[in-house]
Amino acid sequence: MNPNDQTPPNNEPVNTPPQTPPPAQQPVSPAQPSPIVTPVAENPGKTLGIVSMILSIIGLGLVGVILALIGMSKSKKAGQKNGFALAGLILGILNIIAGIAVFVLVGYGGIQAAAEIAEACAESVTGSVALSDGTVVACE
Repeated sequence: MNPNDQTPPNNEPVNTPPQTPPPAQQPVSPAQPSPIVTPVAENPGKTLGIVSMILSIIGLGLVGVILALIGMSKSKKAGQKNGFALAGLILGILNIIAGIAVFVLVGYGGIQAAAEIAEACAESVTGSVALSDGTVVACE
């Protein structure tokens, strides 16, 4: 044996990985058409619906209702539904109702306070009335 020879006595080369057969290839059929993917149509009223919902939440109910109706109309023309616009419409209507209720209650309270001050002024001999919080109101 030669000392420079790297071959072991069984005649196999050193550090050679075992040979594996190549993988079997699938037969390719000629001219297979690729599947056609149709793009999903964008909902034209979706952005208006989202904006209407946000405006209705932050207190701009009338603007929210108007934008919701426009968004729902655009979505309906495209044949799609618009849940954001529906939510904006409902929240906007509730916001308007709450605003009207607050206006009526504050208005009623202001009218009652004015009536009480007018009655107290009518009974006052000094020409001024002291309110419950210590404010003095001059009667004229």
